[in-house]
Amino acid sequence: MLIKNISNVINNKIDCNALDNSNYISTENMLENFGGIKEASNVPSGKCTAILKKDILLSNIRPYFKKLWYSKFNGGCSNDVIALRVNNKLAISKYVFYALSSNKFFDVYVANCKGTKMPRGNKDVLLNYDIPTKSLSEQQHIVDTIGSVDNLIEKYEEIIVKDLNLIKTKFDIMCTSNTTKTLLKDMCQNAICGTTPSTKNPELWNGNIPFITTPDMVNNTFVFNTERYVVENNKIKNRIIDSNTISVSCIGTIGVIAMATGKSLTNQQINSIIPFKNQIFYLYTLLNKNVARIKSMATGSATPNISKEEFLKLELDKCDDKYIYNFNSFASKIYENIKQMENKIIFLKSTKEQLLKKYFG
Repeated sequence: MLIKNISNVINNKIDCNALDNSNYISTENMLENFGGIKEASNVPSGKCTAILKKDILLSNIRPYFKKLWYSKFNGGCSNDVIALRVNNKLAISKYVFYALSSNKFFDVYVANCKGTKMPRGNKDVLLNYDIPTKSLSEQQHIVDTIGSVDNLIEKYEEIIVKDLNLIKTKFDIMCTSNTTKTLLKDMCQNAICGTTPSTKNPELWNGNIPFITTPDMVNNTFVFNTERYVVENNKIKNRIIDSNTISVSCIGTIGVIAMATGKSLTNQQINSIIPFKNQIFYLYTLLNKNVARIKSMATGSATPNISKEEFLKLELDKCDDKYIYNFNSFASKIYENIKQMENKIIFLKSTKEQLLKKYFG
């Protein structure tokens, strides 16, 4: 079935004034790697595309980020987002969404992008993409099978959100009174800026050391898996970080924060902080509350960046050590639960990927 024969690209317009931050979708608030959406930072003036629940939204800028979302409500989207509406007499919309979630589709779509600096997807490639022809009952079976995995992922993600909100509430109660302005360098044992081994030397790659980049950290509290792995060697031994480490992106996309789960190497865009004993969860939470301040430290217009030296000058509101230890003890149990939930989600996403490959190639 060709996409163009079972769905239409929506061009109906709506006044943006009728929308708010919760129902306006743009490439900015669509999350990469099928991560869903977040609340928009702002809603522009003028007109945008009107969307309905069950529409399929695809970011058409830098498609390799894989920003694809199945709409859960009526609203509007920017012109840089393609909105597909499936004819439900011909196909089930969620079946089409899953077909477009496959690596097979994105390999084709990305390969046919236009432009280099800001590549855009080719709408004709999307509309002429052929998905497996199935009866409506067969489509529903596939949707139910993959959907059961999605439901578990959503369940664990909701638990993580509740846990993080509990941590934030407890932090505000325990750690925001009687604070002292303190530089980050005085709140940690050490800081390490990562490095990238030469990609021209294959012997340095495909080892057992995770190579952490910013995309590996996005939407994660802990980093378990990475896209690439490196071989441990003398050149990088002083840049290796361990599980008691907080990594913060400081070049390009500023202020993404995650904790390592074992021996790892980050690239040079990331500064990693080694906290004092029994303070990692306090410092991780404190840094997350100060993302806006971290972003404000960046210099450079084309590629914003913060050097390790400047990053260590970050001024934070540090509470008394007694409250730090008490909070860290409380938070450690909850962060451990989050760690387990994120690990389960990784397994489920792997299962989903196998199912997508089985049904859609």
